[in-house]
Amino acid sequence: MASTIRAAALAIMLVGCGSPQFDRVERDLVPPQAPGHPVRWEKDLGRAVNLSPVPYKDGWIIPLVNNSIQFLRGDTGEVLWKKKLSSPPFDATLVGAGLLVVATDLPKEDLRALSPEDGSTVWNVEREGGHLATNATDLVVIRRNGVVSRRDLSSGAALWEQNLRGAGWRGAHLLQASVLIPVRPDSLVALDLETGKRLWAREVGDWPHVTGSDPVVTFSDQGLLTLMDAQTGKTIRERELEGIPTGPPQVDQNHVLLSLTKGTVTMLKLSDLSPHWEQTLDAPLVSPPAVHGDLVLQSGAKGGVTVMDWRTGKTETELWHREKLFVSPVSSKAGILVAGSHGRLICYGSHR
Repeated sequence: MASTIRAAALAIMLVGCGSPQFDRVERDLVPPQAPGHPVRWEKDLGRAVNLSPVPYKDGWIIPLVNNSIQFLRGDTGEVLWKKKLSSPPFDATLVGAGLLVVATDLPKEDLRALSPEDGSTVWNVEREGGHLATNATDLVVIRRNGVVSRRDLSSGAALWEQNLRGAGWRGAHLLQASVLIPVRPDSLVALDLETGKRLWAREVGDWPHVTGSDPVVTFSDQGLLTLMDAQTGKTIRERELEGIPTGPPQVDQNHVLLSLTKGTVTMLKLSDLSPHWEQTLDAPLVSPPAVHGDLVLQSGAKGGVTVMDWRTGKTETELWHREKLFVSPVSSKAGILVAGSHGRLICYGSHR
């Protein structure tokens, strides 16, 4: 997904109204070659990318702060369709295989479902923006006023609503039968996905991020990492780390991958949360690491993506960018897409 600045404040800066005002990084105009990762194409959209691009089939869905969203071909960067929105996009995600859901920010919040094939509107619900939590068949919207609702995918109509005071300031996640929602200032609440009824609530440290894994992993801005049973919320184990997280960790069956704003990227063993490897990069980092096959990709606010080996943390190369990077890189069969703070996209190929 910086030393003393709350990650929450950074997120607000990235997704708030208007275009973020970031200085360009003074770097070489010609990108150096990254072994194994040739530059496939480069494109300047002229507007800041305030959310990570969304891979779809062989292309990329790009949310832009100028009240629009675009779909680009993966192999050339050609714009295949554009869609004007009521306000800058606040969150965007794919539900299943055939629906792109976009929530817009102030001043005109709305919730819109688009066809990812051509950008046509499937349905639209006004005054219903917020964070989106999805899986293959379900959509839950968490508004910043604390209203949580499960939505019908065919119409956008609310199937249930729950007023959860303190919700809506950070993203949530769906499990098979529940939705996990961070609640200010220090809690995690699980709601039943079918009914919206509260299942459990636990204190997990100030301003927590949450993962959609089982066991559930939360990471607070205090540096408290907690593993919890998804069914009961019972704490399995905890570990305190020194630093502020850049976003939610990545979790697989054996590992927890995370980064801290102070420049640390860490892989922990899920079994006991002991370190597997640790890498120190230039601070600040403001977005969480991404995974591409057996590679870890970490954007730097000063520009460039550090490419590390998943198993060892050893740096393999850097993917160059002339702009500061405030969103995580994304990858698909089309390659690795790096989006700069002023809207320049670079698509790198990969042998992985």
